[in-house]
Amino acid sequence: MDRKWELRRDLKDRLASMTAGEKARLSRRICERLAAIPEFSAARHVFAFMPLPVEPDILSLVAAHPEKRWSFPRVGSDSVLTFCCPGTLEEAPRGAFGIREPGDHCPISDPSEAGIILVPGLGFDSTNRARLGRGRGYYDRFLSGLNRVERPVRIIGLGFDIQLETLVSEPHDQPMDRIVTESGLY
Repeated sequence: MDRKWELRRDLKDRLASMTAGEKARLSRRICERLAAIPEFSAARHVFAFMPLPVEPDILSLVAAHPEKRWSFPRVGSDSVLTFCCPGTLEEAPRGAFGIREPGDHCPISDPSEAGIILVPGLGFDSTNRARLGRGRGYYDRFLSGLNRVERPVRIIGLGFDIQLETLVSEPHDQPMDRIVTESGLY
């Protein structure tokens, strides 16, 4: 079995071993750290994610910052990731993969308007800022299509300390500008 798939399995096991209380407590710390960084303060439009049960729950951060415009990902029938701006979080039913997604009626957000993009992952490398996703490449394809020369946008990976791992980047992998965990900023 290839190293990436073994590592994905190991990271999934680590995440599954966390209790709901532990995830909630660490998610609050991640949100506090994120809210304190200048990139977050300066961002008027945040591209975020609807968390899976094993990912940091950032929805309290969304609720605490109604002054920001929030967009969330939706995977189209063409397997392309787009971000959309629902009127409320309740307008985000569960999509094909069990992840809450904005409905088809929600307007698509222009990536050039994003101040920051918050990215989940299975693993992160605090040294080279690499990210290991779930294997479908949605975020890597989306991030590779951004024109970051004309308009810089900060890409911030969010995860728990137990997700920090030594990762080897491949040419298609998109590095994070920062990684935020409950105990650090990288």
